Formats: sequence, structure tokens, C-alpha cells
Amino acid sequence: MVVEDFKGKDKDQLTVKKGEFVYLVSSKKHDKNWMYVCNTAADKLGLVPAKILCKESETNNNIGTDGRSQL
Repeated sequence: MVVEDFKGKDKDQLTVKKGEFVYLVSSKKHDKNWMYVCNTAADKLGLVPAKILCKESETNNNIGTDGRSQL
């Protein structure tokens, strides 16, 4: 889940708003300070700062309805 708004500054960065749910796509290819995520509501992929993301409660095992890990 996104915990604060972020406005992407270039074509690789994704603009997200506080409260939106995103899915982690990759964290291996990028700097540890950035995560490559998918915002399914906006149907977009991009980089966001890792510090603005938090995992959803462990009560649902962080799995979205489509079976992917949800942040």
C-alpha cells in the first residue's frame, strides 16, 4: 500500500497516491531505494521510492485476489 503521494519525475517513475494498492513486480534490478510496481487500477507500471510503500496486514498473507503479492 502507498503511504504518501509521489509524483513521477520521468518516464520510468510511476505517479501514485496515498492509499492506493500496488503489486511488487521487481526489486532485484533496481536500487534498493526503488521498487518496480504495478498499479492495476491505473493499468501502469513504474518505479516508486521504497520508503513510500508498506506491506498490507499479514492477516491476508499479502496476496491479492489474483494470487500476486500485494503491497
